[in-house]
Amino acid sequence: MGGHAIDALTADLALRPATGEETFVAFGQEGAEHPEPGEIVFVEGDRVLVRRWIWRQAHHTLTMPETSAIEFNVDGLPPARRADVETACKDLAVLTDEFCGGSARVHVLTRGDPRMVL
Repeated sequence: MGGHAIDALTADLALRPATGEETFVAFGQEGAEHPEPGEIVFVEGDRVLVRRWIWRQAHHTLTMPETSAIEFNVDGLPPARRADVETACKDLAVLTDEFCGGSARVHVLTRGDPRMVL
């Protein structure tokens, strides 16, 4: 699971194989690096938010007390079942509503339903 401040996004989000031209500035670092071509990346345009699923997260979508919109992604890879992912997402939505004072909605992306509008 990961979370990203999306209040100031300037491009679409996508989970896709990297071309190798994208830039990534890891949380806590200053220098940019580039993912390997074919590496799975979560991007905003050509800015990498997360490399290697959720192992390395970028600094520019860090959530802060002043953040007003957050995207949470819950990755469900085998052997996780879709029902388990949906339950985790629903639990996260309830906790977000309860503890953050906001509202949440759940949309599970799949190969057959790969897009959503934020």
